[in-house]
Amino acid sequence: MDDYPRIVPYSSYGRVYEVSKGIFFPSVTTVLRFGLPLEEFLFKWFLEQSQGDYQRHIQHNGAASEIGTFVHDAWDKILDGGEIVIPENPLEIVPGRNYYPSSQVTLEIRKALLSLISFWEKQSPKVIDKEMLLYSLKMKANEFIYPFMGRCDLVCKIGKDTWMLDIKTSRNVKGVLKNQAQLTMYSMLWNDMYPDNPVDRMGIIWAKKDWKGDSPPKSVCEPFEYEFDANLVRDIYAIFKRIYDGFELGKPKVKKPLPTTFSLADCTPVTADYVPTFFPSKSAVVNSRTPHQRGLISEEVNRGKKNNKIKQTKNTKTIDKDGYTKVGGLK
Repeated sequence: MDDYPRIVPYSSYGRVYEVSKGIFFPSVTTVLRFGLPLEEFLFKWFLEQSQGDYQRHIQHNGAASEIGTFVHDAWDKILDGGEIVIPENPLEIVPGRNYYPSSQVTLEIRKALLSLISFWEKQSPKVIDKEMLLYSLKMKANEFIYPFMGRCDLVCKIGKDTWMLDIKTSRNVKGVLKNQAQLTMYSMLWNDMYPDNPVDRMGIIWAKKDWKGDSPPKSVCEPFEYEFDANLVRDIYAIFKRIYDGFELGKPKVKKPLPTTFSLADCTPVTADYVPTFFPSKSAVVNSRTPHQRGLISEEVNRGKKNNKIKQTKNTKTIDKDGYTKVGGLK
């Protein structure tokens, strides 16, 4: 029996979920990736940290992504009452795709977790839910009201308010349009799924990973609040629909997976009379060209023969009856 919702494997563009049989939603982050332009401060940061080198950008981005993923997973375990030990060797905690992790990786992870602990000690949130997969199948006029899906980091009570919170390890978390849109989309889905406990406020918990000194700054102790903006989400989704090339007739485009089992059992045996069909004959290649192409090629061939004759007269090689080579007519 199939379990829904589930991630569609090998999707060509971003992450896609099959919410129910034959019903596909893009993830919230995929909608934002294609529907929202890259903000100027991010574009500037990409250029500066890569120094114009694309490979360097990939390496740096890979490290930032893996640090963020580990911090999220580690904090989830800590909230469940677990204990996380950060070893000295970074390869024990991050895979190091497209780069070789250094001790800076473990240093930034420790600082990010200390930032989260400082926030928790100051705010004393009461967790309502975490790592919750949010989606809605409600429709209006034969269209889904919320045609996207995502996993929120945390919904909790701080004081009397219900907060939708997302953890970020990025260097800037204040006034980022993408953060506002992401939180709004999660809040839309949460409010539809849990109308008796709607979101009152929404914000970012800053797991700051590059602070100086002996302890995290006071700025990490408060959530960076954003306003709910449904119009922003509608505008972004409208752009997403215009430029996203991930769907065809309502189904996601997927990459054909490579085989996992290899054998020569089904190969055609090679014999003396076997001629591979993927090597065309010389006449087939010539006949496949247009008359104009054949004319140009013939002209080039004749010109080449003429040039060869000129060269041969200057440096002619012949062999006499005794087997000795004579060059240019000299014995």
